[in-house]
Amino acid sequence: MAYIWPNYGNSIYYDEVDLSAYFNPGENTIAILAWYWGGQSFSHISSGQAGMFFEAEAGNKLIITDDTWKVKKHDAYQQDGIKPNYRMIEYNVYYDARMGNDDWYKVEYDDSIWETAKVLNVKGEFPWGELIKREIPQFKNGDIKEYENPFLDDLKPALGYTSTKNNEITLQICFKDPNISSTYPVYADIYRATSIDGEYIKINSEKIDYSKGMVTFVDRNVESNKTYFYKAIISDSTIESDILTAKALETTVSTQSVENPKTGISSPFIIIPITITFALLYFILKKKSLFKNI
Repeated sequence: MAYIWPNYGNSIYYDEVDLSAYFNPGENTIAILAWYWGGQSFSHISSGQAGMFFEAEAGNKLIITDDTWKVKKHDAYQQDGIKPNYRMIEYNVYYDARMGNDDWYKVEYDDSIWETAKVLNVKGEFPWGELIKREIPQFKNGDIKEYENPFLDDLKPALGYTSTKNNEITLQICFKDPNISSTYPVYADIYRATSIDGEYIKINSEKIDYSKGMVTFVDRNVESNKTYFYKAIISDSTIESDILTAKALETTVSTQSVENPKTGISSPFIIIPITITFALLYFILKKKSLFKNI
């Protein structure tokens, strides 16, 4: 949606801020750090004149910018003269901390050597024009917090295994929620330990593709008849799967002979004698029948 600047070229935005939480009983100081860009770009029309307007209601008292205010150029903020691009009005910020003073806004700060502010005009007049409340909210300053993605919990991986055989465990990796859909793949790191509370060592990283669903990984560095513990952790996060317990079983080869518990003879060797015995028996019975009919 295109936004039309109201009263284009003859208006300026102002911000409304609730200061009630910052005032204390007794003496207070209102201190403002202002920045005049002093230029023009595609996104900004300059008034050509630096100025600041402040108006507040404190009970039945009106506080407004006038010639009772003090003003001073902040020496720590300097202009390096380099503009990134004409589309961006803001200059690079150059701050010399050696010339900074962090106490200038405090009540006890001595501003006796500051200059008296000069009244340039009243609100609504040239060169700033009509004052219009800005619809876009101000940035909020606060403590640095670790970013938390609210959707990461949906990416919890799940582990399972489809088969075990001699010195191999085949794992299945997927998302716990089967309804997840996205346009990009996610990587999961696979960890293995020899005890549930032991040290988990990363053994591989698998790409879980939403469009493909289940992903398999074969762990060939295991020992037969030994139990292992696995977990998957989404890369660059703390989201991990439940712990999977899997045992590498020793496979029985299908062609290996199995001993008959009664005769002690392996089954491949008893098939032929039994067949021959039935053939001889059938022949004897048949011969008896022929002799009887003669």
